[in-house]
Amino acid sequence: MRFGVRTKLRKLLRRGQSKRLRARRFLNKGISVDQFLSQLTAEGTRYAVLRWFESLPEVEPGEDIDLLVADDDLARVEPLLSLSPADASCQKVDLYSESGIRGTSFRKVPYFSQELASKILDDAVLLHGRYKIPSPADHFDSLAFHAVYHKGEASGLPRKTDEPVPPAIAEHRYLETLCRLLPHATGPVELSLEGLDRYLSEKGLRPRADTLDRYQTGNAWLKEQQAASRQDIGALEGLIVFSVREAALDHVPEIERVINRHGLEILRVIPLSGQQQQRVRRAVRGGNWGRGPFPKSGGDPATLIIAYDYARSNRPMPDGQLINRRAIKAKYEVRDLIHARLPRGEWFNPMHSADNGCHSLECLEALDDPSCIPALKTQIERIDRQLDAPWPEIQELRKGRRSRTVIVDHPVHGRAVVKLFRPGAKRFLEREIMARQELSGVPLIPRLLDHADNWFLSPLYADTRQHVRRVLRGTSELQLTYPTARAVAAFVQELRKRNLFLLDLTSHNLITDAEAGLLILDLEFLQRYREMPLLEHDYTVRGEALEDDVDVPVITRDKRRSQFAKSIFHPAITGLSIRDLSRPNPSIFGPMKAAAVQAWWHGTSMWRLFALRFGGLRPGSSVVRPVAGSNVRKQNGPATRQSSPQIMRTDRLWIPRESTIAAGARSRPWTAPINSSVLGDGPVSIPER
Repeated sequence: MRFGVRTKLRKLLRRGQSKRLRARRFLNKGISVDQFLSQLTAEGTRYAVLRWFESLPEVEPGEDIDLLVADDDLARVEPLLSLSPADASCQKVDLYSESGIRGTSFRKVPYFSQELASKILDDAVLLHGRYKIPSPADHFDSLAFHAVYHKGEASGLPRKTDEPVPPAIAEHRYLETLCRLLPHATGPVELSLEGLDRYLSEKGLRPRADTLDRYQTGNAWLKEQQAASRQDIGALEGLIVFSVREAALDHVPEIERVINRHGLEILRVIPLSGQQQQRVRRAVRGGNWGRGPFPKSGGDPATLIIAYDYARSNRPMPDGQLINRRAIKAKYEVRDLIHARLPRGEWFNPMHSADNGCHSLECLEALDDPSCIPALKTQIERIDRQLDAPWPEIQELRKGRRSRTVIVDHPVHGRAVVKLFRPGAKRFLEREIMARQELSGVPLIPRLLDHADNWFLSPLYADTRQHVRRVLRGTSELQLTYPTARAVAAFVQELRKRNLFLLDLTSHNLITDAEAGLLILDLEFLQRYREMPLLEHDYTVRGEALEDDVDVPVITRDKRRSQFAKSIFHPAITGLSIRDLSRPNPSIFGPMKAAAVQAWWHGTSMWRLFALRFGGLRPGSSVVRPVAGSNVRKQNGPATRQSSPQIMRTDRLWIPRESTIAAGARSRPWTAPINSSVLGDGPVSIPER
């Protein structure tokens, strides 16, 4: 438990540090406002005090100084500031950089549009001959920008000119100041939120949609405007553009595989020319391509990977943003994949992903290629047609990363289930067809009625749930009856005879039909061994594979949080180990023992989940815990089993005493040396991975 406490403390410390990397700063002790600004001016620093500067160097108690600084001059400013105040007398300063460098941004994007920030810094004038402030025209534009996109109705401005001014809720007199500066505006303008938004848009100062989506958090008016202005772009909403940065160019093939694995169909890969690179840089992320929270910068965008998510969700997030969650998960997996090969000091952000289809279109428009978007639209329409069933559809059962499952009215077989696969998932279709053809005599395999290039047809089964003992308390996992567990164990042995394994075999993939009996529905991850491990380390049993080139399911959040989700042979699910369930002459006490173990897990699962949540252990982790009498030592990470007459436990499964742990096995403390002599009648014709 002490390990868990230390882990929690480290996380809290890191969280506290990340929260401190914000725009709020404080003048160092002993430095006055006059000394601070005068020194910046004397050194030629490109900066500007943005607003409420009329009384400088005096600042009203409790107020802050909003400071915009050029990126190249941050090194001059930051030594004069600190992240926390030395005492209550230290003046507050909100520090914003020109391009939104980490710790000087607003909601992780630049404070102003790039054009406005550059103009403010270039045209700054002196107040009292000592302090740099925006020119009157830039003062109007920047204050209008701040009121509309940062504050919204909290600025005290009406939504429209014909609406009454809202109650006095603003901290400052925005409307009065804008009225005073109105003669310096460079065109006709209405002093309302909508009027100022139109004015800034006409001047080319309005941020792009991806930046506005960040600004809308905490701005109810802008949130409503973004929702109302969001166009219905149809299937193009599933379009996602990944911008691979210069430092990650060598990893593009791996990045493509990760994106495809998360259910996004890759349409095109476009290396950027010099001019395209600069246009995309300005159009995406608000122009902020800094290093972010990493020690090094990944550089500018260098290659675009254009993908399509046919199974997208169009439900906005609570803050109003429309975000493709699969794209975000793919981006994080790419980041983890690259960082795993680098020392921490070399980490960088390898790529950016658009949040949704509208943001992707903005990025593609920056390419200045009129033929690009129409060609992509044609590709998307072709994919959608391939995912339409060839018979009348009755009900859609599921729309996943690789396939779409639909109940159809077939002219010969009546009501049946068709599973349609997207083009990039063809190998999963081939495995489903192969399993139903070559394993047709094996129990638990569903019938194959028909198949084609992108679909197969199966009977429509009704689940009686006779295989379910109960739902494991505190989880969504199903505890299985003893006969069911024995039948699944026999199925594993049949696979081993054919040199096969099946990942993603969980209790949720089982059904019991009144006529066909117990069946396994999902066979997409049926694959062939290169060398077969011992039974206890069988990939089907573990739910994990040692080989790097194996197709593995995407681990969802629910599976990460559940220690039982990966393997159907966890004792909480079946009650007994795979070895006990596979005995040809089982003990008469087997059903009682299985029921007792399942009941124990059912009764204590809430306490175990509480310990996993607050005790520092990660669900499904491979931390090895020796039982009394075992001899275990660690070698810079994975535990190494020497020899022991006892058993060893992991957080996920029990390992019988005859198991041997391979020294130095990479992140697989339970992995046995692969033994090619164990069971097997030779491989069958399964598609290559």
